[in-house]
Amino acid sequence: MYKLPTKKQAEAFGKEVLAAFARLGIKLANDGAMYPYTVETTAGKLDLNIHDDWIACRFDDVACAKKVVGAGCLNPFSGKWNWMGRDCIPDFERETQALLPA
Repeated sequence: MYKLPTKKQAEAFGKEVLAAFARLGIKLANDGAMYPYTVETTAGKLDLNIHDDWIACRFDDVACAKKVVGAGCLNPFSGKWNWMGRDCIPDFERETQALLPA
């Protein structure tokens, strides 16, 4: 059964994700937007947001993402590529790094 994270757990998760974003070159682009962070990838622009225990991601160019993204759970209709759970950060970071231009 799913348990909501405590405030302390959510804050720790957010700090870890922000550290991963910094390592990946993910920048705050539009504070207050649904997806305030962004990064250019080989699959097109990836917009991101941090939630209490998951990372919301969405590719702008769904057709390109379907051709390029090989891991994770890409929604082939919306371009969403979400990472769920407090232990998702290493996988998210590894898979996102693989999508960054050389």
